[in-house]
Amino acid sequence: MAVHLGDLVATTLALRATSIADTITNEHPLLNRLASKGNVKSTPSGRSIYQPIIYGTNTSVKWFAGYEAFTPPTDQQIIDVAEYQWKQQGAFISISGLEQIQNSGESQAIPFVSARIDQCMAEMKNTAGASCFSDGTGSGGKELGGLASLVSTTPSAAGVVGGIDQVANTFWRNNAVTGVTATGAGLVLAMNKQWRVVSVGTETPDLLISDEINFAFYESTLQNLVRFTETKKADAGFQALKYKNADFVYDAYCPTKTTYQLNTDTIFLRAHPDRMWTKGKTRDVTNADYNVTPIWFMGNLCTNNRRRNGVLVTA
Repeated sequence: MAVHLGDLVATTLALRATSIADTITNEHPLLNRLASKGNVKSTPSGRSIYQPIIYGTNTSVKWFAGYEAFTPPTDQQIIDVAEYQWKQQGAFISISGLEQIQNSGESQAIPFVSARIDQCMAEMKNTAGASCFSDGTGSGGKELGGLASLVSTTPSAAGVVGGIDQVANTFWRNNAVTGVTATGAGLVLAMNKQWRVVSVGTETPDLLISDEINFAFYESTLQNLVRFTETKKADAGFQALKYKNADFVYDAYCPTKTTYQLNTDTIFLRAHPDRMWTKGKTRDVTNADYNVTPIWFMGNLCTNNRRRNGVLVTA
């Protein structure tokens, strides 16, 4: 019996609908951690993505006795949300008329369609993973505003993140250390110092992400004490060293000689509920002999507190 491949693609993707986003987020340490914490969130329509932020102090907080008067704060920052732009990713799974004829038998159709879907998903995963470390200017400013923007190596330089000027607003700066001694011991000393800078009480980094060089430096300091801990999503396929109470992971897309200390309670992947790596409608191309099934994403990475995150770059 002949099988219509376009319909089979649509049906297969529909069956995978609940796992397409998981397939992508599980692949990369940052997205995996955000998903495990519930920080992959849908966000309503609008011209931008608005993320409430944490900043400043409330000067009305004090110890008091009896009827002592309070002075309401009048000097707090007036900024209460960060504004992030929508970023879009899309892909098409196409089936030509020739492929339809060649693979119309059921025994040929199912492996063919599965391979075509797997190829598309692999490319989307790789593209999303690389974009986690972008500054948002790639592809003509169309890709995610990743860690290069949210946790910048130059947080006091001229720049706007989430619509907030990081020069004029000192509270909106992450910690950055560059030129760290390129040895395991030097890296650990710098990591320890940065940990103290970005931590307050129980608000500490829970995920460190590094390139291969710095990961090897850190691993070398552990010697026989090295131990691994599985991330919360064990099916993600990666292991983590421990640093204090945080997971320390290697990511092939992390910039060279770079280590991020991230408090993932402050980082979010916000996406439109109808475009969270979701399948679009299969349609025939009117001026050619093939049909396509799209997969769409629309959202961005956001943070509500840059001060609780840091980045180290070794020399």
